[in-house]
Order: sequence, then structure tokens, then C-alpha cells
Amino acid sequence: MTINILFSKSNTYLLALCCACCLLFHSTITQAQEHQHPFGPKGFKQFSMNITPLLVQLIPLNRSSIRTGPYNFFYKKIGKRGRGFRAAIGMNINDEIEDDSHLNIKIGWERMRKVNSKWRYSRGVDLVVFGGSFNTPSINNNSDDFGIGIGFSLGFEYLFSEYISLSTEATWVTGASGNSGFFTQVIPPVSVYFNVSLPKK
Repeated sequence: MTINILFSKSNTYLLALCCACCLLFHSTITQAQEHQHPFGPKGFKQFSMNITPLLVQLIPLNRSSIRTGPYNFFYKKIGKRGRGFRAAIGMNINDEIEDDSHLNIKIGWERMRKVNSKWRYSRGVDLVVFGGSFNTPSINNNSDDFGIGIGFSLGFEYLFSEYISLSTEATWVTGASGNSGFFTQVIPPVSVYFNVSLPKK
């Protein structure tokens, strides 16, 4: 008799309804948490490397005219709401090509937003310090120049997973240099970065 009560049709329907309600409740809570914290409950740290030199070797292009951008490495510390610290450094010392040497550093703030599960974009404001060229095409690269400025960046990132992604960004820089005085110029998105993101603990 006990078995008949437990597995009667009405009890089976009631159990199924309870399970469906639990699943719906769990899905609603999960979506709400993702909406509140789209970058994880504590945010994440991201380490990036400019892989444009590697891509240039793999893709048959005119390598003599390729510029790989001003920065070799990026570090970002993004909070749960997409705001955070960022820093980048790039260096190349080349005695053979006069306009190819450079040392570039920037430190600033970033706001990141999700477009969907695969794409996100970011906006940044940085203090930019440079010596030499920005190592970009269509810009007068002068390895003897030096200066300081403010950079405004717009970047796009494609996610292969929660931890691995590729990104690029363009930057508008304005400031003062030793040779040119006041200047303003655009650094095009010539760099491709390989990113590893780790959740903050």
C-alpha cells in the first residue's frame, strides 16, 4: 500500500512539477548572478602577450613592412563589474634598423563590457610614456623621440573559453614629445594579443 501511495499518478505529477519549479528557480538565480557579476563573483586577472610577430612568421606577408605595435605584454585586473587596472610594456632595441627601437609603457583604468558569450569590448584611459617609436605603420617612427601623454583606447576581445581569448585595440594618444612638441596621433589595432584570464580568489 505504501508503494502505491508513493508512485501513484497524482504524486508522480506533483513530483515532476516540483522538480520543474526547482530547475526554473535555479536557472533564474543563475541568470541573475551572471547579470550582477558578468565577470565572476570577484572578477579576474588577465595576462596578455603580443603574438603578432609569431603570426607574421606563419602568414606569407611582406615582413619587412610589418609593424607589430608598441606593447609586448599586458596585465589587467578586472573587478566583478568590469572595471579595473591595466598596464602594458613594450621594448625593442635594434641597432640595424634605426627607426625600430622603442620603449613604451602605459598604466591606466579600463571598463569592460560583454556583448555576448563570445565577444566583449573595453574602453581605457592611460598615462602613456614612450621612448623611440610606437612601432606602427603609417606613422613617422623616430627612435630618438621621447615623451609623455594620455591615451584613450577601444579594444575588442574574442573568447574561446572563460580562460583563453584573443584581442586587439586602437588608441588615440595626445601629449608632448621632445622632438615634436605637442602631438596627437592614432595607434591602429595592429597588435593581436593572446590572453589568459584567471579568476580572482
